[in-house]
Amino acid sequence: MSSEVIAFESHPATENCPWCKNPISREEFQEIEARIAEQERNRLAAERSRMQLEIETYKRTLAATLKAEHEERLKTLNAEREEREAAIRQTAIIESETRVKSSMEGQITALVSERDTGLARLKQVEDAKIREASLRVDAEDRLTTYKAEAGKREDAIRKEVAAQTEATLRASTEEQREVFRQQLEAQATKVR
Repeated sequence: MSSEVIAFESHPATENCPWCKNPISREEFQEIEARIAEQERNRLAAERSRMQLEIETYKRTLAATLKAEHEERLKTLNAEREEREAAIRQTAIIESETRVKSSMEGQITALVSERDTGLARLKQVEDAKIREASLRVDAEDRLTTYKAEAGKREDAIRKEVAAQTEATLRASTEEQREVFRQQLEAQATKVR
């Protein structure tokens, strides 16, 4: 604030008192005027100091209020931010769990499919082993039957060969006997 200076007009050697309006000398008037000016300056300085103090108090109060409001707003914003972050973390966790669950379900499905395929192949192998064992038993039975039949045929052939050989030998022996008998008779006839 600017200081206001009150200027009074100069008057002749005698003046009237500014308060009581009585005539006074010029010197008295100047003294009164100087006292009034000094009082006015002091009053203005006091008013200026009071206003400055009031402004400083208002500034401090306003600063404290603004600081408190700022801190409260900051707390509110931090709480809101923490809530948003917690919600984002929760959403991320849920999404991650969903992705992991989906991935695991896919892997489980693949493993179940692979297991089922393996079981089907194992069943095929077991069925093939059973068929092989059955075929082996069947083949062994056929082989046994074939060997038995071959043995019987061989025995029959041997018997037949033996019988034919025996008949041939008998016939040959009979022929040789007959030839020998004839030779003996012929010799006997000659010797006689």
